[in-house]
Amino acid sequence: ERLVRENEELRRRIAEVEQQVGRGSDDRYRAVFEEAAEGILIMSLDGAAWSMNQAFARMHGYSDPEEMRHLRLGDLDAPATARLASERLERLRAGESLAFEVEHYHKDGHTFFLDVCCRVIDLGGKPHYVGFHQDVTPRKRAEAERIELHARLRQAEKMEAVGRLAGGVAHDFNNMLGVILGNADLALAQVEPATPLAADLREIRRAAERSAELTRQLLSFARKQTIIPAVLDPNEVVGGVLTMLRRLVGENIDLVWVPGAAIGSVYMDPTQVHRILVNLCVNARDAIADAGRITVETASRHLDAAACAGRADAVVGEYVVLSVRDDGCGMDRTTVDRMFEPFFTTKELGRGTGLGLSTVDGIVRQNGGHITVDSAPGRGTTVRVHLPVHAPGVATTTTAATATARRGGETILLVEDEPSLLRLTARMLEELGYRVLPAALPGEAMLLVRRHPGPIHLLLTDVVMPEMNGRDLARNLRAFFPDLRCLFMSGYATNVIAPEGVLAEGTRLLQKPFAREELAAAVRRALDEPLEDVGPG
Repeated sequence: ERLVRENEELRRRIAEVEQQVGRGSDDRYRAVFEEAAEGILIMSLDGAAWSMNQAFARMHGYSDPEEMRHLRLGDLDAPATARLASERLERLRAGESLAFEVEHYHKDGHTFFLDVCCRVIDLGGKPHYVGFHQDVTPRKRAEAERIELHARLRQAEKMEAVGRLAGGVAHDFNNMLGVILGNADLALAQVEPATPLAADLREIRRAAERSAELTRQLLSFARKQTIIPAVLDPNEVVGGVLTMLRRLVGENIDLVWVPGAAIGSVYMDPTQVHRILVNLCVNARDAIADAGRITVETASRHLDAAACAGRADAVVGEYVVLSVRDDGCGMDRTTVDRMFEPFFTTKELGRGTGLGLSTVDGIVRQNGGHITVDSAPGRGTTVRVHLPVHAPGVATTTTAATATARRGGETILLVEDEPSLLRLTARMLEELGYRVLPAALPGEAMLLVRRHPGPIHLLLTDVVMPEMNGRDLARNLRAFFPDLRCLFMSGYATNVIAPEGVLAEGTRLLQKPFAREELAAAVRRALDEPLEDVGPG
């Protein structure tokens, strides 16, 4: 509608020019021509003679029309416009009035967009093209930005929908995987390692671990994976997983590590850095047909307003840039535009889930960063992960070393609404020497506490349960046992203990599914370390 109104106005101005010319008033014609805000171009149909006003020259980057005398109209047309020029000229010769958009070259070489309203009129007994031009580049840019924002909104809505699905599935799925892993561990402890049964049990365990990793990938790209951030030296983290990465990419690929100097620290979960590296290196490995090279590099970079322009996910500031570069087959523009979409993959059936790169994207966005990609067919690919440099003064969480699976004799109140997982966890704790008070619901747990004659040392509880959540249960139990330690169990992030997916400071979390050794280590740390804060009641 706006374009129709603008073109109607331009037609009115053309009619005004025709009227002035028809009256033979050169002075009045010249005033309309020179003072017009629109760019006006008058040209003989053979292109031999043409004139333009100041506005037309200025919008093309020239100081005055004289600078453009040596040019022809075809010199201004970008390729997309030039292809349609002949057709439009024929329609003008037939007496049509046209309104359309053109792309012209500016004096400095860039292109810009113009709305044009034109027709053929008689000047001095000869037909001439008369066109009125308005620069609509800002409007085009705004429209492109609007389309981009709508695309981002649709992607965000898809992510939210998949996130809700992943969160709902992860709770029950991780409970079942925990039962599989735990029972496999208990059975393995009772059979000889060299027996066929032990081999079968180990295969069951590996399958459960792969399933657990798939769930973690779903939660990561949906940004519902609980994270435990710490201040990290990126060079130290990358250096610590190089051996594993070299085994991952294979002997036929040369993995080169180029650490940057004085790059600063980042504040994120170290397991997320590992996941970023593994997914990017696997993707790079699969892009290399035979032998090749993958380069992992870190650097520091300051992004100013110009560098952030056009990227809604980038903000001005200091960044650590983690780059993974390969000399593989590369990707075309269409593939690059879709590479972070969940479930999109160019690999053959059975070789990829399409979640690896979307997982990387979800992790990076969750930590306030963004990703850029340079790639072309036959020229390899470089993926640059921009992570914000850690600001001094932000509260930090240090990663604790895994404790040995030491036994204990304390009393543990275990609350879990999944019966199979409740029985299994109670059994594992009892085999470690603890006294266990199992409860399927928070109300049952409160009743056990009132009836229990002795002390209770630790509350080991699920987070999402009927009746009340795990944190509220912990607060209520502190009224009976002020020194009660608390260890939460959860398969996905909830705002109860992890606002925005980041574990609340001082909160202890055992992520489902967990193995027997992980349970033993987490319980021992919770009992031995200082009392944590579970928040006000």
